[in-house]
Amino acid sequence: MSEAATDPTLDPSAGHADEPPVHENVDGDELSEEVGVEQPGQDPTYLDPGRGSGPASRVLSIAAAQIGTVEKPRNSNRVPYWSVKPEWNGSPWCAAFVRWCLLEARMGKIPPIANPYYVPYVESWARTAKRFVTTDPRPGDFVIFGTAKLAQHIGFVERSLGRGWVQTIEGNTSSGTSGSQNNGDGVYRRKRGPGWIRGYVRVDYAAAGTSSSGGGATSTPKAAPKPAPKPASKPAPKPAKPATPPGLLVVDGILGPKSRRGFQQLCGLTGSDVDGSLGPISWRAAQRWAGLSGKDIDGICGPITSDAIARKTGHIELLGTRWDWKSTKATGHAREVQAAFNRAYHEGWRPS
Repeated sequence: MSEAATDPTLDPSAGHADEPPVHENVDGDELSEEVGVEQPGQDPTYLDPGRGSGPASRVLSIAAAQIGTVEKPRNSNRVPYWSVKPEWNGSPWCAAFVRWCLLEARMGKIPPIANPYYVPYVESWARTAKRFVTTDPRPGDFVIFGTAKLAQHIGFVERSLGRGWVQTIEGNTSSGTSGSQNNGDGVYRRKRGPGWIRGYVRVDYAAAGTSSSGGGATSTPKAAPKPAPKPASKPAPKPAKPATPPGLLVVDGILGPKSRRGFQQLCGLTGSDVDGSLGPISWRAAQRWAGLSGKDIDGICGPITSDAIARKTGHIELLGTRWDWKSTKATGHAREVQAAFNRAYHEGWRPS
């Protein structure tokens, strides 16, 4: 553990331990995603090969297993990751997600400050402790986003993509290029460019993993299985893939058979009508679900229906884009429908 653990002069949050994060670190200009950036898949069972091995890999496996978890109820900032400090549940939670993953991996209290849930405090500690870097991001580093003046958001680097781009796992963000990127509704895998990356916190996982100050498991969410101890004469086994959260859709923007059936169920269809075909019956149900009526209930996914679904899911940036739902490539409409299904599921709805 670094000297910051015992030297209060290195703790920027000293005197603020009882103050939850507030929207002053997420308000202002939205950190909007670069237009046209293709986002990675959202499969929570996928473990990126760029994550490396060792303690950082264990943390990233735990983080990946949470992909698709969303606030319940929607727009409430209420998530199970606030089990690290339950009295603050309902506050902005990107840093709470980071803390939860670290404690689940038994990495100790990183950073070792009184209030690690406010992103500017995390960056300030890292700079003082000489753990803040602006180049050479590595798997397991914290990535800090914001403007030139203010740190606003935090997540994990899953892998470096080169030229300042990184693949990340973040909490309190949005699934696509729409929605708030720094105060969104869930845990998602993202591709981020250098435009609003302030820098990275280099974490000494080897030292943290041996610390006795760790909080241990805090969980409500289910974390990835931890690798078995390394035998004396055999290589350590590979970490098992975490189980897919039951009942949820992979938010990847591709409307495959499972997502089609989920969409039909979300729109109120049951029984034999849930066949994944998305014919006229399905589209009439989708049109009613999206708030259309009268002559607009025509069973065809045209411009009016596409715009209605964009409004229904709260993503007006998709207005004017016709949903090519048969596409084998990711589309914004499909991604937001998948996310809407998962949100409804987390809020207690179940397909009948």
